[in-house]
Amino acid sequence: MHRFITTLSKETEDSELLRYFSLAGTLHQNFYENWLTPEMVVDYAEAVKSLVEKLKRLAR
Repeated sequence: MHRFITTLSKETEDSELLRYFSLAGTLHQNFYENWLTPEMVVDYAEAVKSLVEKLKRLAR
């Protein structure tokens, strides 16, 4: 998956895809480890929503 998102980011020239994907991974890790502050969780979740929207647009 990491290679795919890296390739997609290069092809679309959208570096936010990499950052948002990384934040999604951090949220997933935090689900088990619970080390992010609540404010960070909200901020990262908003970034993941943006990632999903970008991917939806690219899938069309």
